[in-house]
Amino acid sequence: MECGIKFRPIKPRLPHLNGRVERFQRTDLEEFYHTVDVGSINLHDLLQHWQHYYSWERPPSSLCGKKPIDNWSERLEKISLQEGVEVDFNSSRERIRDTN
Repeated sequence: MECGIKFRPIKPRLPHLNGRVERFQRTDLEEFYHTVDVGSINLHDLLQHWQHYYSWERPPSSLCGKKPIDNWSERLEKISLQEGVEVDFNSSRERIRDTN
């Protein structure tokens, strides 16, 4: 509220509103949770391994077979660093302004 951001909760299982989260959770259910014992004492380690596999080794179809880390690396080259952003910033060209 302090920042003027409206909270608009959405109903669960509405992929057209929250598609990325819903798809990630579905992948977790299909590819991870059915392969492990959720009550296992080393669940934290298994989750760490899954997270590494998901981000570094698993090529999803949404990235045309590229691994997420490869996609991220390609985009990183195009992203301005903090110094560049500060140099190029011009507050008069911003669409969002403080209301006070």
